[in-house]
Amino acid sequence: MKLSINLTDQEFAQLQCLANRSAQSIDDYVKSKILEDSSNLDALVVDTLTKINHLPSGTEFNIPQLFSFDWHKLDKGIRINLGRRIYQECKKTGANFKDNGKDSKNLQQYRKF
Repeated sequence: MKLSINLTDQEFAQLQCLANRSAQSIDDYVKSKILEDSSNLDALVVDTLTKINHLPSGTEFNIPQLFSFDWHKLDKGIRINLGRRIYQECKKTGANFKDNGKDSKNLQQYRKF
């Protein structure tokens, strides 16, 4: 199903900025704001960062490993956006994990320090 709304150029620019800040597409950002969803992206980001904080230093990991069997229960769009948000977090100053390249399955790898 498709829904359209009319926005001024200024409103669209503001919406695009908000979506970019949250590392989401405009579609996903709007949906996350208007729909009650148990897969709330912001809550998943916090949960993921908490799991990372509990890992021992030196641990190599990827995001699906942190969620084990629950990973594939998440909507594909949520998984992609969660990956983007966690990648952005690792690039921030003060993050306690870093980008460790991609594996043979093209999954982003990280290392906790």
